[in-house]
Amino acid sequence: MTLIFYESILIVGLVFNITGLTGLDNPLFLRTNVLFLFSVVALFVLYVCRVMPLKTCLYATTITSHLFLSAETVVFISDGSDFTDQIALANIVLLALNSLYSTMSYLKWNSFLLGGMTAAVCVYSMCRMESGEPLRDFLLLILISFIMMSFCGERLVANSALLNSENVKFRRDEQELLFLFRMKRPQMRAYIHLGRKTYSPAIVERLFNELSPETTRNIIANVLSYANESKSILKKLKKSLPSLTPSEREICMLIIQGKKQGEICRLLSKSKTNINTQRVHIRKKLALLPQDNLYEALKRLIGQL
Repeated sequence: MTLIFYESILIVGLVFNITGLTGLDNPLFLRTNVLFLFSVVALFVLYVCRVMPLKTCLYATTITSHLFLSAETVVFISDGSDFTDQIALANIVLLALNSLYSTMSYLKWNSFLLGGMTAAVCVYSMCRMESGEPLRDFLLLILISFIMMSFCGERLVANSALLNSENVKFRRDEQELLFLFRMKRPQMRAYIHLGRKTYSPAIVERLFNELSPETTRNIIANVLSYANESKSILKKLKKSLPSLTPSEREICMLIIQGKKQGEICRLLSKSKTNINTQRVHIRKKLALLPQDNLYEALKRLIGQL
């Protein structure tokens, strides 16, 4: 769609120039525009016939446009009259728009190429002009603007390409995750919300309704199984070693479940210092020696070893 719009603007503008509605009444100007029009149409036909890929066609069209506009600008400024200077200035504006279109089309390195061509035109034009001519000062400003625009355009294209790459990777990872869980996106969203925080029964029911019946049954069964096992371990710990505090029993239960220190800290929202201190108290209450394994001692205590 972008290419069709760009090509349409170019063709309409060139037809206006060739028919004399705009531009100069000059044989060289006419021949140049006819050749330009032929090139633009030929590139578009190659794209439509699938001979040329879209990106290649965009590169070729923007570079061709820049070459013709740059050549015209040099010819007009070399002429030296006020009227041709004004047309040359208008062409430089068109060069700027062409560079902007190249950036919007995410054409890598094209911003530098087009900016370099325009800078060369501006430098050549400044060398051809007298020092007092007003257009010379404008060209210097345009030259600086194009240099800045080239760098900004290239950065924009590079960052857009990186963002697109990250987006593709994110979508691929999302599809793999959905496939792994055998869920659709709304079901995955409900599943994540259920694990995020505690909700009212009405909200929990709504979230469960978004899951498939089988997934709902499995979640409830697994949670109940885990809760029952945890209660059983806590009950055995309280019975076998009543001196343990509720906090110490929680830590013992997590150790029995095979959790490492970092996981225990994260699950209980406590610092490593706090967990280590309580582990020391637990070992003292179990009358363990330094070489004794706390995990094995706790498993023996509840009869699982």
